[in-house]
Amino acid sequence: MNKLRKIKDEIVPLIERTETESEIENIRIKYLGRKGIIKEVLKSLKDVPPDKRPLLGKDVNEIKKYILDLINTRKKEIKYTQNKDYRRKREN
Repeated sequence: MNKLRKIKDEIVPLIERTETESEIENIRIKYLGRKGIIKEVLKSLKDVPPDKRPLLGKDVNEIKKYILDLINTRKKEIKYTQNKDYRRKREN
């Protein structure tokens, strides 16, 4: 599905540019929230022929996991950077 590929292509640089936990949380909500982009894609599965739904459903779930993994990794990087900056300030 082209929409999934587009989502995957746009989310990577978006997540990489985040600098705060609140920014990353806003991205999580925008893409994975109850009214998020991925939920819209899931809703559109009803318009797909029944024989293709399982494959597309699997693809959507893989994208969800991929996005969640990216978000969690970036959160850890942000926390590490903030802790490192905090320690540096305390030492000076």
